[in-house]
Amino acid sequence: MLCVAFALVVGLIAAIADARTGRIPNWLTLAGVSGGCSLGALSGGWSGLTLALGGAVVGASPWLVGYLLGRGSGVGAGDVKLFAAFGVLLGAGRALELALGALLLALGTWTIRASLQRRTRSEFARAVRSMELRLGPPALAALVVLTLLGPYR
Repeated sequence: MLCVAFALVVGLIAAIADARTGRIPNWLTLAGVSGGCSLGALSGGWSGLTLALGGAVVGASPWLVGYLLGRGSGVGAGDVKLFAAFGVLLGAGRALELALGALLLALGTWTIRASLQRRTRSEFARAVRSMELRLGPPALAALVVLTLLGPYR
C-alpha cells in the first residue's frame, strides 16, 4: 500500500507540473524509480528488486516506442520516465493497465480539444498535428480510478 501512496504522490506532482509547464521533472521520476526500487528490495530482497526493475521496463516500453516513433512530438521523454516510475512502484501488470487508461483519457481529451479549436477538416488535421500529448493529468486520473477499482498486490 505504501507503493500505491507513493505512486499517487508522484502522479499528483507530475500532473501539476505537466499541466503548468508541459514538462515532468527529472528529479520526480528519479525519486519514483529509486524509491520504488528501494521499497521492492526492502520487501522482497533481490527478487523484489528484480520485479521492480521489470515493472520499469514494462511501464516505460509502450511510451518509449511512441517517443522514438514520434521523435519527441506527442510523447515526451518525461512521460516515458514517469511510466517507468509507475512500473517500479505498481508492478508490470498494473503499469500496463495504467498505460492503457492514461492513453484512452489523453486521446479522448486531445480529440475533444482539437475538435473545439478547429471547424473545417483541414484545420482539424493541422490542429491534431500541432498538439502535444500531455500524459501527466490523464495518468493521475487513470491511477486514481485503478486505485479505487481494485486492490494492488
